[in-house]
Amino acid sequence: MDRLRPQLLLASAALVFGAIAAVRLVSASTGLSESRFWAIKVGHRADADAVLAGCSRVYSGLSPAAMARRMPGRRIANYGFSACVYTPQYMDAVERVLDPASVDRVIVLGIAPHNFLEGGAAQNQFTVLRQTSPPTLWWDRRFGGVLDPVDVNALGGRLRGYKVTCAFHMDGWAARRMTPENPDAYLPMVRQTYARERVSPAMVSGVIGRTRRWRRAGIRVYALRVPVASAIRDAEDRLSGMDWQAFRRSFAAAGGRWLSVDGTDLSTFDGSHLRDACAMEYSDRVAQSLAADAGPAPTGRRSP
Repeated sequence: MDRLRPQLLLASAALVFGAIAAVRLVSASTGLSESRFWAIKVGHRADADAVLAGCSRVYSGLSPAAMARRMPGRRIANYGFSACVYTPQYMDAVERVLDPASVDRVIVLGIAPHNFLEGGAAQNQFTVLRQTSPPTLWWDRRFGGVLDPVDVNALGGRLRGYKVTCAFHMDGWAARRMTPENPDAYLPMVRQTYARERVSPAMVSGVIGRTRRWRRAGIRVYALRVPVASAIRDAEDRLSGMDWQAFRRSFAAAGGRWLSVDGTDLSTFDGSHLRDACAMEYSDRVAQSLAADAGPAPTGRRSP
């Protein structure tokens, strides 16, 4: 009987894990598990030639795989996080994603007014993940999701009368859609957010200063505004206190390049985030602009 015990334990474990996997098949998430997706993303270090930075509009709206078709040979990482703001700590981490040996380092900043709210500095997903213990992140990078039978986020969506489906990709892109779609879903949040707080000029200046520093280090820096529904865009422009013209002037003076990539024909699923197919199309357009500005793809790596 003692000889059979290890085999019985293994068989029992297999049944348990199989049951958990079967339950997760009803989840609204596919691809990587959500916990593994975030643990891998926050763990990026010196493994990319180009990094895409910003909030959920970036991690839902820019697909590195779609961009790589126009930028062959370049390693592109999506380093966007929910509710992300441009704190010094986040911008330090963005820079660390770039491989110091790359011959052509690129940072693309997704710009939205809520990226400059001081109140969000301690309440965003990047900060939470940075405070997660190393053993937990180690586990999640390798086994995240295996023991999570219920997709709480998806369940919440269903209870509110809609279903959000999401495919998490290793390169940091989360392909999302919602059924039924609601282009006005984020309007109440926009109004509530800017009734409490407006864009911080100091945080805007921080991005401009960091852009100047990156350019001196030989990093090409770009910025763009990921498309949103017109009602969301108008509300943000009216209520947030963001001076877009001043930002673009200061950004250009610091050596950055603003990407005016048309996305007016593309659809969001909730007003604030591009539907998965539209995100692929927008990513292709952004990559075309980047490739045209960069010229031929560089080869090799810099000498250490």
